Amino acid sequence: MRHSSFVRLAGGVGGVSFGAVSVAGGLPAWVPLLMSLIVYAGSAQFSAVGVLLAGCGPLAAAATGLLLDIRTAAFGLAVADLLGPGRTTRFLDTHLVTDETVAFALAQPDPPRRRKAFWISGLGLFAAWNTGVLIGALAGSALGDTARYGLDAAFPPYSSPWSSRPGAATRPSAGRHCSARRRPWR
Repeated sequence: MRHSSFVRLAGGVGGVSFGAVSVAGGLPAWVPLLMSLIVYAGSAQFSAVGVLLAGCGPLAAAATGLLLDIRTAAFGLAVADLLGPGRTTRFLDTHLVTDETVAFALAQPDPPRRRKAFWISGLGLFAAWNTGVLIGALAGSALGDTARYGLDAAFPPYSSPWSSRPGAATRPSAGRHCSARRRPWR
């Protein structure tokens, strides 16, 4: 669990990027905020906003997001025993099923620790992402062209070095460095 703070930080940065790109692209601030509270799936949200900003309709945006985020169904099966009892509770609990929360939960040795890791990482990441989206949405209109700052490419990889293997922290850092070097800065 010691690495969940890094993932929350990355989630907050990703949220800032999402909020800023959405609003600077012309969407009203309430759209990324509402989307983040209801959808809460970063990659699906980025793709849906990209589709909307490209001029397609909301159905195309929703279909794109759903196709991209279908993998969470498998994640939900992997952590089904961690979700609360009853249909309503389980439905609400699945809102926190993300790549990161499942990774943190499954890395724990026993069910009580898995449950704790799921909830701590899930609630923390949800709060960080949505706080970041709010900050980004408020700043988005003031920034103008977000591509100038690289915010359109700033969706950080949520690859915390939660592995204890040597070099686990260098691979994500190398990926971020390569991405930044390939960015056509203006």
